[in-house]
Amino acid sequence: MKRLLKTTIWVIALIFSYEINASMVCPPDKHLKCDDDISDLYLTGKPTLFGSHSYLTPVYEDQFFTNACNVGHVVRKWYLDLNHNYQADPSEPTCYQNIYLSENNYGSIIVKFPKDIVVNCLEDIPYMKPEITSRPCDLIGVSYRDEVFELLGSSEEGCKKILRKFTVINWCDYTPNSPYGGSVWYGTQVIKVIDKEKPEFTACKDVTIGFNEGCKARVTLSNNAIDPGNCSSEKMSWIVEVDLWGDTKIDYVYSNIGTGVFFLPLHKTGQEIKITLPELLGYGKHKVNWKVKDACGNLTGCSTNFTTMDNKPPTPYCVQNVSVAINGKDGTKLRVPASMFSLGALDNCTATPYIKYSFSPNPADSLRFYDCTNAGFQYLTVYAIDLMGNKDFCAVHMTVYDNGSCSNTLTAAGKVMQPSGKKVMAGSMTMQGNAGNFNVYGQISDGAYNFKDVAIYNDMKFIPSKTGLEDAQVDVLDYAYFKAYLAGDDTLSNYGLLAADINDDKKVNARDFLLLKDKLLKEKNSFGREDWRFIPSYVKEKDLSLLAYSPVYDAKKFNGFLDFTAFAKGDLSETRNEEARPRSSMTPIFVVGKSVVVDGKTYFPVSLGKSLNLEAALLKLSQNETQILQVNENFDWAGVGENQCNLLLKETHHFALDEVLFLLEATALGNTTITGELLDAASGQVYRLDQKLGFANNLAQLAPNPVSDRLSINAPVGSSYVIRSVEGKVMLRGEVIQNETVDVTQIVSGLYFVELVIGSKAEVHKLIIAR
Repeated sequence: MKRLLKTTIWVIALIFSYEINASMVCPPDKHLKCDDDISDLYLTGKPTLFGSHSYLTPVYEDQFFTNACNVGHVVRKWYLDLNHNYQADPSEPTCYQNIYLSENNYGSIIVKFPKDIVVNCLEDIPYMKPEITSRPCDLIGVSYRDEVFELLGSSEEGCKKILRKFTVINWCDYTPNSPYGGSVWYGTQVIKVIDKEKPEFTACKDVTIGFNEGCKARVTLSNNAIDPGNCSSEKMSWIVEVDLWGDTKIDYVYSNIGTGVFFLPLHKTGQEIKITLPELLGYGKHKVNWKVKDACGNLTGCSTNFTTMDNKPPTPYCVQNVSVAINGKDGTKLRVPASMFSLGALDNCTATPYIKYSFSPNPADSLRFYDCTNAGFQYLTVYAIDLMGNKDFCAVHMTVYDNGSCSNTLTAAGKVMQPSGKKVMAGSMTMQGNAGNFNVYGQISDGAYNFKDVAIYNDMKFIPSKTGLEDAQVDVLDYAYFKAYLAGDDTLSNYGLLAADINDDKKVNARDFLLLKDKLLKEKNSFGREDWRFIPSYVKEKDLSLLAYSPVYDAKKFNGFLDFTAFAKGDLSETRNEEARPRSSMTPIFVVGKSVVVDGKTYFPVSLGKSLNLEAALLKLSQNETQILQVNENFDWAGVGENQCNLLLKETHHFALDEVLFLLEATALGNTTITGELLDAASGQVYRLDQKLGFANNLAQLAPNPVSDRLSINAPVGSSYVIRSVEGKVMLRGEVIQNETVDVTQIVSGLYFVELVIGSKAEVHKLIIAR
């Protein structure tokens, strides 16, 4: 007993010693409900503090091991935040408390599903949630799906019924795929959709149906309807009743309960409905009753009439060209019936012998009379008319010859146009007849010719002619096309071959090319012979032959139109079936260099101020050839008159920056202008040139040159200037007000060009910026 007492005292002393040394003792573990507030320390308790820490406030942090329904275990860690860093450090007093949360099963879950409703339209359907009474910690989920049924019954029952099927689940108790089920509620809401809006027809119109072959009509009838409003039915049913001959007796009925050819499937709203009658119909007037019903049972109808008749015109076949002769001396008139032009006509109902012919829609206009007052070229329309009055026509041409028996009777006129539509402004047209013994000479003017009051013979011919190239545009583009053709890099159309045969030897070769080159270089206005080709309107380009070309044309072959297509020799671009190449003006590009002395005379080199790759070029200098020296070897050149010299590029050539084109005598520099055209090899662009050459002391002066910071431009007031790099980039631009001073400090050192435009004149100066 004494030994036991000693042991007990020792244990008590040990425990007492532990509690005295400890700073904090946690509250006991707690068992609470899931809906209890564990932040309420009156429920959970708080630690007891000892010793020197008893005045401190303990803090805690929770670690949750609970589910979505707040059921489970919470470990609460209490600690004294001695260093105020808002976390429990190993050196700080700490203890743990367990809080156990269990379900609160007091009461039961009650689910009340929405009641059935009736609505007017799908857009009016409200979403009505189930009414749910649940326990505090329950986690309730709601879902639904709609099953839509279209009803083809009466409108009173609605056009649609929707079964809205709800599913309610308590996720706190529900276990998927569990054989015991539970915690799931199902309910269905019935939604009836009522629609009173009737379908509307969109194509309820009377029609006329023409006969087919055999003088009968194959009848196909069509209609269309829509279901307006927001409750539009996806498909509608149709009933079509056909009353032949309009005798109130229904002969055919088509519907969705019909069989065979009389079955009509449901049609989508707005979809065209068609029916074809099983028999061919002759002439008559008939009636159709159309009825259409939507899915809600709303019915609407309309009635239309259809007429079966022959409304197909005959197909006439005519003689296109007719020639007749009159004797103007006996005073009689030539009687010409419209049937004279007929080769027959086909009609589906009227036999050929019963088809009538006239010169107008009036069947009585079947005869025309001709004498000296209306002889010549006649353009007529011949109508074929069947027994029902249907008609169609042929355009015909008749030539009434008087063979010289009438005095001044004929009128003949036509157009003369280039392939691009440009007019031929001048030329001649000869009418020849009576074996060459009768000739009338006329003029082509402003794209047309016109003969008035002349006699006409049975062998009459038209002979067009034109000398001179003033109406054509023969230039470097044609030169380039011809070179490409001779090199095998391009082809020519039949028109093009005729234009390229400049020497009329029925061949296209280098001889023709040399004539074109000579024309451009020496600026000739004619090749020294017939300069134009004329093609009559009755000849197609594909039928042309270079070997057979002869510009004498028989008047009988013209198809009623006495027109001609014309183009100049050498004008290959006019004969090409393509859009015209763009032509634009080029800014000043020629630069005058420092003077050189050759044989005691001062010359200035003229070069390009930019790098150019040229396919063709023609430069026209307003100076005598004696004032030009050392022309670049890539050019042919020749003098034209006393005050012009032309340079023509031989082949495609890439001109480098500052490549000298020629030397120009100093005395000519101030009044030399370069015009002409350049064909850029890369873009195909044609550039027009017009630049007056000058040098630094001509109209403007730049000082100093070279320059480092400020450039003085001494030029007439109002002049404009542009400073460009050798690549053509604009560095500065402006206008000369008065002795303009330009700050060039922002431009890096190098070679530049200053373009000056002074009124209608332009000049280019070299500028060196050096620092």
